[in-house]
Amino acid sequence: MGHHSCCNKEKVKRGLWSPEEDEKLINYVTTYGHGCWSSVSRLAGLQRCGKSCRLRWINYLRPDLKRGSFSPQEAALIIELHSILGNRWAQIAKQLPGRTDNEVKNFWNSSIKKRFITHDVVPPFASLVDVHNSKPQGEAADFVSLNLNPNLILSDQQRDQLYLSHQHHCYKALLMTQILSQPKQ
Repeated sequence: MGHHSCCNKEKVKRGLWSPEEDEKLINYVTTYGHGCWSSVSRLAGLQRCGKSCRLRWINYLRPDLKRGSFSPQEAALIIELHSILGNRWAQIAKQLPGRTDNEVKNFWNSSIKKRFITHDVVPPFASLVDVHNSKPQGEAADFVSLNLNPNLILSDQQRDQLYLSHQHHCYKALLMTQILSQPKQ
């Protein structure tokens, strides 16, 4: 993995974070909030670029981060939302409190997608995507066009409506949840 372009300046530390650096960042952000990340770096006494501080906080140090394996309910929700939103990982992650977009993407690629392939099941979104330009079509396009807001949060009622309006996708999500709950061979 390369360095951030903002890290090309002198006196900016690169590489692994030390526990002391983590502690400084946690103490600063929990006391003052994050605001401008380039300022956080300086004010917290860290010799890191702002982008590095932001990524460290978002992906590793936030107190609301959820650790460990994804639950079957989370897997089913990821399948359902992926059938509608495609690879919009940030939007999908917003529906899974404590999970990052990168974590959701990695889970999809390492677990769910592989099991779709090994069980010869077509991922729900695949039937609605033009392979050449990867844009949703048909009812998925209609739904996605209503959901371009990255801050969208679905209520329980909206999730229920998604199940009703996309029954064939839900069937595949249910099937995939059953497949995911089986032990790996």
